[in-house]
Amino acid sequence: MESIVFNKNQEYNLSNEDKNNVIHMVENALAQAHQYAATRSFDEVGVTLATVPYLEKLYQLYPDDRICLFTGAGVSFTESKYYKSPGWWDLLMEIYGRIRPDLTECDLVLNFKRLRKKYSHPWRMASFLQLQTKGDRFTEILCELLYRRTPVKDLKLRPIGADEDKRLPRAYLNRASTLNSVIAFCSSIRAIRAHACYEKNDKIQAVLTLNYDSFLEAGATQKYNSGRFKPRISNEPPEKEEQLPVYHIHGYIPYGGRKPAKELVLTSKSYKNEYKPGGKTREILDQFLGKFSTLFIGISFDDELLLQRLEALAKKDIARYHFALLKQGTSNKLLNRILSANVFPILYSCHEQIPMILKHVYITGLPETSIVDIEAIINGKINKVGKMQLSKDEYWKLLVFNKT
Repeated sequence: MESIVFNKNQEYNLSNEDKNNVIHMVENALAQAHQYAATRSFDEVGVTLATVPYLEKLYQLYPDDRICLFTGAGVSFTESKYYKSPGWWDLLMEIYGRIRPDLTECDLVLNFKRLRKKYSHPWRMASFLQLQTKGDRFTEILCELLYRRTPVKDLKLRPIGADEDKRLPRAYLNRASTLNSVIAFCSSIRAIRAHACYEKNDKIQAVLTLNYDSFLEAGATQKYNSGRFKPRISNEPPEKEEQLPVYHIHGYIPYGGRKPAKELVLTSKSYKNEYKPGGKTREILDQFLGKFSTLFIGISFDDELLLQRLEALAKKDIARYHFALLKQGTSNKLLNRILSANVFPILYSCHEQIPMILKHVYITGLPETSIVDIEAIINGKINKVGKMQLSKDEYWKLLVFNKT
């Protein structure tokens, strides 16, 4: 750790004991971040050789341009089935299981396979399942599956959605390494106190997401100690400059499900309307993906109308380059399709490598050493007492691993 340079000519004077306390505080913050990183980081990015040029292109673009992130269910992926948001088809099968509690697990799987052959598109299946429920029951099931899927005993005697402060529990955030690293990627360090104090990363124009859940916002609230990620359902900006907009293009369920869902797209008809001229989703895509390069994370690209819109935007005179983190084994047919839409695939071998990829992109926008403020509480007030240098590696570790 580089030495802390304490401020001079302040209204207060720090005693040697106060200075030692500040140094100890910062050392602890860095040590905790190093400790977490040692158990979770990969030394190598692990991108397939054929897609390395695309990653290099992203490295070159990120330092000078503002970009968007586009996230799907894969952002919340963890090894434990209890700590993740299910993909579209998994979610639909779970909904079917709630509608038909009379079925055994074996019969549930067999029946759902038959239905999937009949309703081959997710939106057609969702339309069918919604017809099997009454009133708001379909939305209620969605809420239960998204926010109350984790056993109570795993999260300090409370389900995921029970926190009145809209904070994703640390136990979840600590297991969801991709979600945690995406939040870090959208953040920067304002100062160091007993921990890193965050603000939004000005290089990120917006986050677009297909997810109904607000895990990204609730996870950021846990790390920030304030609600800096603001959910949106139309293309209006947040009320405050310091907030990062998260556009839920198919609607969302507020964290914990305590408030009514916002404009959920659940049926084939509503899905198609979203992509017609004047449709909300189309307007958001055109506003952001038409003007900013975008990094897709946790997206399977099985959404046909989304692909068609990307292909249309790629034909514009000023088409943007986009990038997608995808797992090895993605079909060549899909890879060729997204390439035709100016989306460059970056293939990794396992999901745990996503945080390392994001780190290497992020640090291309950092100077060799970053100067950050050191804050301490003196006479009951928060004061800037000094500055210190952070290497690129230290900066990223504090973003990702501190306070998880």
